[in-house]
Amino acid sequence: MPYDIRKRGQKWQVVRRREGDKPQQTIGTHTTKAGAQLQRSAVEAQERRRRR
Repeated sequence: MPYDIRKRGQKWQVVRRREGDKPQQTIGTHTTKAGAQLQRSAVEAQERRRRR
């Protein structure tokens, strides 16, 4: 699933994009953009492993 990073106020969110019937969902909130980027990378890596 594709994920985005967006800023809301002073926080950074990792958001799963809306796909088909699945709604957009915030999966994590961080105080730094770097923290959000690390989470997105980890989530995407886990999904790649599951597809194997």
